[in-house]
This record gives sequence, structure tokens and C-alpha cells, in this order.
Amino acid sequence: MNTVTVDTRTVATASVVEATSTDFRLLFRWLGAMLLIAGALAACMWTRMAVRATALELDATRSALSRAEIQHERLLVERALLRDPGRLADTATALALVPPVASVNVNEAVTP
Repeated sequence: MNTVTVDTRTVATASVVEATSTDFRLLFRWLGAMLLIAGALAACMWTRMAVRATALELDATRSALSRAEIQHERLLVERALLRDPGRLADTATALALVPPVASVNVNEAVTP
């Protein structure tokens, strides 16, 4: 009689290998999805931090603008005070400046 022996280990091993590769594919898909989500969250956090940094810079710029506007107003008032005719006359007197003498055109005065 001829007896045929069948190796049942190869069939069992093939199904285990197939199941393991399917598990790894599923694991890699989940890992890829998690990495994508983590990247999106990191990008979101980075943009939020950039917006906050920009807001801080904008606040500092607004403060500087406010200080510059106050300085500008102060300088306008100071310029107005320095251009005051009464102050200019007092300064001219203090410096011993004399007003110009009225000039007479001799040629026009001689002709009758």
C-alpha cells in the first residue's frame, strides 16, 4: 500500500503569515493616520503660536505709534509757541536787534 503523508504545517503557516501581513498592513495604516493627525496638530499649533507672536508685535507697534503721536502733538505745540510773534519780538529785544529803518528811494524823492 502506498501511503501519502500531507504536511499540514505548511497550510497552517501560510494562514498565519497571511494573517500577520494583514495585521501589519492595518497597523501601518493606523500609524500613517496617526502621523498625519499629529502633523496636522503640530501645524495648527505652530500657526497659533505665529499668530500670537504677530499679535504681540502688533501691540508693541501700536504702543510705539501712540507714543510717537503724543510726541508729535507736543512738538506741534512747541513749534507754535516758538513762532509766536510776541515771543519773537521779546527774543529780538533780548538780543538787541533793532527793527530796520525805513528806506527812502532818493531818485523818486527828488523828482517833482
